[in-house]
Amino acid sequence: MKNSILIAGGTGLIGTTLTAAFEKSGHNVFILTRNKARCTNPKYRWWNPDQDAISDNALEGVDVIVNLCGTGIADKSWTDKRKQELHDSRVKPANLLFKTAHKSGKIQHYISASGINCYTVNTPNQVSEDDAYGTDYLSRLVQQWEHAALHFEALCPVTLLRISAVLSENGGALAKLKPLFQWGLGSPLGSGKQPFTWVHIQDLTRAIVHITENKLDGAYNICGKTVSNKTFSKVLAKSVKRWMLPFGVPAFVMKLMLGEMSEMLLNGVNTNAEKLKATGFVFEFEEIAEALRQS
Repeated sequence: MKNSILIAGGTGLIGTTLTAAFEKSGHNVFILTRNKARCTNPKYRWWNPDQDAISDNALEGVDVIVNLCGTGIADKSWTDKRKQELHDSRVKPANLLFKTAHKSGKIQHYISASGINCYTVNTPNQVSEDDAYGTDYLSRLVQQWEHAALHFEALCPVTLLRISAVLSENGGALAKLKPLFQWGLGSPLGSGKQPFTWVHIQDLTRAIVHITENKLDGAYNICGKTVSNKTFSKVLAKSVKRWMLPFGVPAFVMKLMLGEMSEMLLNGVNTNAEKLKATGFVFEFEEIAEALRQS
């Protein structure tokens, strides 16, 4: 069955790739935008979550909403103001969409981006979707994000996409790291023992299409095989044919440079995507070496 899908956050890295994947599979896609000039194209529909405003036709003919909204976690230092921006950029869009969908009463499935860093960090045993939230800042942020998404359970099935670091040649985490390794300046961060959880952009978008077409609800980790930060660094250095520096960036240096945001890099989540694979989804890039060769 083909769907009419509305994507919030459809002009970003994930959104543009996902739009192409949905359309290739024959689905009808609409995109929410803050740019009114774009709305001369019927594919676009206007909204502004900061103003709690959305066009009357935003959900017209829509049966699935995919909400990818959320300001970049690593784009700026985590000041109190920035933390509020991170929260609002995730919760306000979800609240506005819920309020609008509640009036229309026609949405059949709500799919929300979320974060893999919702679990307790650096655990020796792998955690899964059934495990509790952690207590660090990112875990609390994801919990608030998911809580807003779960309001939709009053209307329809809800899926939470617990997305890990996205590997793509066009942006995301790799775009920031790869140049350092190409210049021969790559190294592990801190001890290098912390887990690094990742997913290739093509597998991420394929997973979202799979979840949509099979009407899967609940939380799903979307990630390849977790490796240590040191292993990731070694493989990335090899992929760009450069040596990795023989020492890691000390934790205290990262804390001085990045403040609280350093926790995101010095800690990690040890998890897997077994629940997603049990639904029949097959990763094309499950091993980090292959993913980096194709990024």
